Amino acid sequence: MVNISKYNNDIFQFHGETSERKGSDVDCKNLTNFFKEELKYQVECTTRDMTKLELQDYFQEIARTYLTEKSKDYHSFICVIMSHGNKGGIRTTDGLITVEEIKKPFKNKTGGKFNGKPKLFLIQACRGKEEQEKVVVSDCFGTKIHTGHVGRYDEFPGNRQRRSSVETSVIKPGILDQPSASSEVFYTDAHSYSSKNVPTDADIIVAYASTPGYISIRNIYEGAFFIRAFLSVAKNKYNEEHIEEILRNVRRELATNPEYAPQSGSLAGKCQMGQVRDYIYEEIFLVMTVQ
Repeated sequence: MVNISKYNNDIFQFHGETSERKGSDVDCKNLTNFFKEELKYQVECTTRDMTKLELQDYFQEIARTYLTEKSKDYHSFICVIMSHGNKGGIRTTDGLITVEEIKKPFKNKTGGKFNGKPKLFLIQACRGKEEQEKVVVSDCFGTKIHTGHVGRYDEFPGNRQRRSSVETSVIKPGILDQPSASSEVFYTDAHSYSSKNVPTDADIIVAYASTPGYISIRNIYEGAFFIRAFLSVAKNKYNEEHIEEILRNVRRELATNPEYAPQSGSLAGKCQMGQVRDYIYEEIFLVMTVQ
C-alpha cells in the first residue's frame, strides 16, 4: 500500500491537483484494518512521499520479496496506490508514473513462482480535471431509477437470469492442497493445480477510482469515496462474491448511493464513476476458505 500525500511543486510542473491529500491517512488506517485484521493478509504500508525512481525501486523490492522469494506463502497480491493524478498517470513527488510502469514488476514472468496467481491494483487518484454530473435515467419500463437505489444487477427487470448460482469453494489458511471441481478459483499452493502456460498480462485486475479525464473525490475526515465504497462492499461480500462482482457493486455504490455525492461546497451534486480493466479468466476470491 502506497500513500503519497505531499509533493515538491518546485521541481515538477504538474497539470492537476497538487495540494496535500488530507484525509488519506484515514484510508490507510481503514484499509490496513480490513486486510490485516479481517482477511489476515500480510500488509506493507508506506506513507513516505517518494520520487518516481524511489517508487519503482520500492515496487521492485516488493515483487522480489513477496512474489519470488516468499511466493509459496501467498495466494494473491493486492497493491493500493493513493495519490494525485491526471490523464498521464499518477503523481510522485517529482513527476508521474504510469499504471503500466506500476504493473511491470508484477506481471507473469517465464518460470516465475507467482505466475497464475491473481494481482489486484486499486488506483485512488484523479484521472483528469473534469467533474462528473448526476443525471436521471429510466429503466425499460419507463420508471425512474432514483439516485440512492443500490440493488443487485439481477434485481432489475430483464436481468433475473443474469446471475448464476456459484458455489464458493476455496481454501482455508493451513489447508493448502485440497482441490475442488465445484468452482473456478485459485488455490494457495503450486501443487493444487496443474501446470499451464499463461500470457504475461494475465491474472491482473486494475480498478480505478474514476474514469479517464475525471476527478475522484476525497473527504478530509472520512477518506476517499472510492476506498470507502470498496471497503463497504468488500466487508459484506468477500465471503460470497468474487472480486469482479465486488468491484461491480463498488461502481454501483459510487454511481447511485447519495452518500458518495457531496451535498455542499464546490463539489455539491458531483459524483464519480469507477472503472475496471481486467485480464483474468477465472473467478477470484479475496479469501481462501472451505465451506
